[in-house]
Amino acid sequence: MAKEQEKRFIKIKEEYVAITGGFNEAAVLEQMIQWYRATIKKDSENRQLAEKMMKLGTTEAAEKILNQIRDGWFYKSATDLSNDMMGFKKSRAVKDILNNLVDQGFLLADSNRNKAKFDKTTHYKVNMDRVQYECQKLGFSVDGYMNFNDEEMQDLANKYEEAPKGETAELQKMQMDENTQNPRHVPFAFFANGRAKNANGRAKNANLYHLIQSSYTNHLIQDQNLNPKPNQSETDKKMDTLWDLDIPKGLKIKVKNKILDDTWKDLTFKDLEALEDAYHYQIRKGYVDPECGHTDMDSLNDQEFTKTIVKLLDTVTVKEIRNIRGLIKEWVEQAFCYKREEQQETPYIGGKLPSNNWLID
Repeated sequence: MAKEQEKRFIKIKEEYVAITGGFNEAAVLEQMIQWYRATIKKDSENRQLAEKMMKLGTTEAAEKILNQIRDGWFYKSATDLSNDMMGFKKSRAVKDILNNLVDQGFLLADSNRNKAKFDKTTHYKVNMDRVQYECQKLGFSVDGYMNFNDEEMQDLANKYEEAPKGETAELQKMQMDENTQNPRHVPFAFFANGRAKNANGRAKNANLYHLIQSSYTNHLIQDQNLNPKPNQSETDKKMDTLWDLDIPKGLKIKVKNKILDDTWKDLTFKDLEALEDAYHYQIRKGYVDPECGHTDMDSLNDQEFTKTIVKLLDTVTVKEIRNIRGLIKEWVEQAFCYKREEQQETPYIGGKLPSNNWLID
């Protein structure tokens, strides 16, 4: 008996029609989001594989794997996209739709991602923050993504409402080029104590570290856009330190706002750096997986980690903290046990389960 061929179909989602203004744009955007998610998943797998290679001491193999990480960027020609969508539009029309989505700010386009300078093939990346923001403004949720909270929506509004969509997309692409400086080509040496280092033994500024450890790709470029203008005040120095950390964006925003309103003014530079160390320690231990779902019992996701840290810092007296790493470890493990208990009603072996209901939206 002949094997049944997998059926293909085109999705047109109401929310994407609403934000793009057309059925064709909505269909292409949905297809590009699927490719973006596949790329993100592959990037995450490569990061994990590279870390395993480093632990085995095979740094050359790890470097080759790291060079395959695309930070969410992928190549898809208009012809290929048309074929994927069963020829619903000619390639020329698909190209026009892609350009329109770039102008609207939902896609980023870059023709300078190839090592060969003469190769100007256009690569794309979905600006999921923009997609989510525009959908949420209209009352829609995006499948597979947690809604932004009010503070995050306000920060995104400040960023996206200042300029037309096309200008915002271009500014983001330019800033990404400026800030990342192609981090995949940073010389690789070794990994020790949770920190990536370069050949002379000095800790690097988290470019390679980010590639290896972070699966939350949501996004150096957009973090940098939220960074306050630097000056010499103590608070703004903390802001600079905060925005250099490789921690979830939502946590950065929370910490920023709490420092600015003096709620967490006693957080020291050492405490801020400890947040990053603790976050990646929990990833290595398996208690945190940036991309896991709300119903995934194996780990906490970035939003749940953020809520746990915020609850911790709201509960204890910041000035009296002596070992923030130890506190984070204890609270994250308790939150992890709580999440598992909520999903499968398994008793917490370690004793009475704390009421960590801040994990629930």
